[in-house]
Amino acid sequence: MEEQPRARDANATRARILAAAKSEFARLGLAGARVDEIARHACANKRMIYHYFGGKEDLFRAVLVEAYLDIRSAEQELELDHLPPREALERLVRFTWAYYLDNPEFITLVNSANLHRGKHLEKSERLRTASRRFVSMVQEILDRGVADGVFRPGIDPVQLNIT
Repeated sequence: MEEQPRARDANATRARILAAAKSEFARLGLAGARVDEIARHACANKRMIYHYFGGKEDLFRAVLVEAYLDIRSAEQELELDHLPPREALERLVRFTWAYYLDNPEFITLVNSANLHRGKHLEKSERLRTASRRFVSMVQEILDRGVADGVFRPGIDPVQLNIT
């Protein structure tokens, strides 16, 4: 019976560490963030960070993956399949900009990841799966738009997302 409270405490500690790390990495980047500051803001100790995440770069990776999974999950909830292609794409674009405005730390985290050429993201199978679902969703909208004559053929869904 003792295991349940410990598991909850472990989950709560891990969540506090991730939240503090997200804030610290968004503010200072990977190079500027300090594990002792993350621990202090998370009301945890450095040992717990190393226990749960292995090290600063692994913690950074966990923060990035969580940030990307959050937006990918929210995009999937838009239910764009039933909308006409132009409206579906417009809703996705509006959602994306609203998400960026509501989550400014996401942009700074992405910029920080890009400075490292995405090396912290390439190992995450969960993120690859979520990204494939997103690209498929956009490709499906584009395909419907081409079939309806509202989009030109040959638009790359990844490049569209970047722009």
